[in-house]
Amino acid sequence: MSSWQKIKLKDALDYVQPTPYIVQDTQYSDEYDVPVLTPGQSFLLGYTYESDGIYENVPTIIFDDFTTAFKYVDFPFKVKSSAMKMLKVTSDDYDIKFMYYLMQSLNFEASEHKRYWISKYSQQFVKVPPLDQQKKIAAILDAADEYRQKTKALIAK
Repeated sequence: MSSWQKIKLKDALDYVQPTPYIVQDTQYSDEYDVPVLTPGQSFLLGYTYESDGIYENVPTIIFDDFTTAFKYVDFPFKVKSSAMKMLKVTSDDYDIKFMYYLMQSLNFEASEHKRYWISKYSQQFVKVPPLDQQKKIAAILDAADEYRQKTKALIAK
């Protein structure tokens, strides 16, 4: 088994500022095509007609800089808030889906009302395997998540 590297999150993930992608008109409608997202619990705020400033560099992780909530996104979108960052891998040595699952395993508490990505969250040390293992781990976790979702849907019936 190849060795895992200890790195800071910022070594694997860089961020994109949301400003060019912020929706101007917040009158959302299901009749429109472009989703407007937030990394919080609601995730999909609605749909907009705006066709400029759509974030298309997907997949990405959207990250709320104040609450540290985050979501994996694999489709183009617009955002509502400047308090959000879009995270991308810094090189081909990292798999974005693996990094998403890795972030889920971190024990981080956002106890103050401040921005966290640059000052704290990205400074956390993590262990990362070689890329081929990252992809295998992400695929296994995807399959487990899909199974969990199907089970949850069956229970809800």
